[in-house]
Amino acid sequence: MGGPVRPDDQARLAELEQRTRADDPLFAAGLAGLRPCAPREYRRPRFGVAAGVLALVAVLLAWLWFGWIVTLVLTLKVAATAVLLTAKGDPDREASSI
Repeated sequence: MGGPVRPDDQARLAELEQRTRADDPLFAAGLAGLRPCAPREYRRPRFGVAAGVLALVAVLLAWLWFGWIVTLVLTLKVAATAVLLTAKGDPDREASSI
């Protein structure tokens, strides 16, 4: 594997190098300077990370808020059921006792 590079492979490598320099000059400069950095596909802008964190916080806050509302509604339903089940007499006769 460590032999000389064939001319057709050399041409393909030169073409690949030229395309890489054109597509991602920062990555190509890092490789040339022996201080490589991540390719453009793996570099993410900080705005995207911040937006993702804000969206996650918003979803969690909404879940907590709506979770409390659901808990409140379920508590009221259980309380109303308990009142109706423990009422004496016919519940249809005295509807105002609820």
